[in-house]
Amino acid sequence: MGISVCLHRGFDIRMFDNDIAKTFGLSEAVFIMHLQQEISKAIQMQKSGSTSEELLVKDGLVWKPWTVQQLTVELPFWSPKQIRRVKEFCIAQGAVKTGFFNQNPMDRRLWYAVVE
Repeated sequence: MGISVCLHRGFDIRMFDNDIAKTFGLSEAVFIMHLQQEISKAIQMQKSGSTSEELLVKDGLVWKPWTVQQLTVELPFWSPKQIRRVKEFCIAQGAVKTGFFNQNPMDRRLWYAVVE
């Protein structure tokens, strides 16, 4: 990873990696960094026993589920349509993988993993 850059207004800080931004674009870098940070935070919370965050280790990657609605709340500067576009671009470029690993077939959350 290259140098991380911060974009912030007040207390809402977004970080991205310069190298990822050069390769995939600014929106994609923000999206990828968000996934990485949230997955890392969930791992730390699980290790400390302070949460029961859903995580899955499969194919050498750590996966975490999200809905587009959840991502819209976490990334409020993007519409659901924009999140879908950024997500699809990241998948097409091989930076992010998605899958359905839900035990309940009614659970339609998509699981995300960042490819290092």
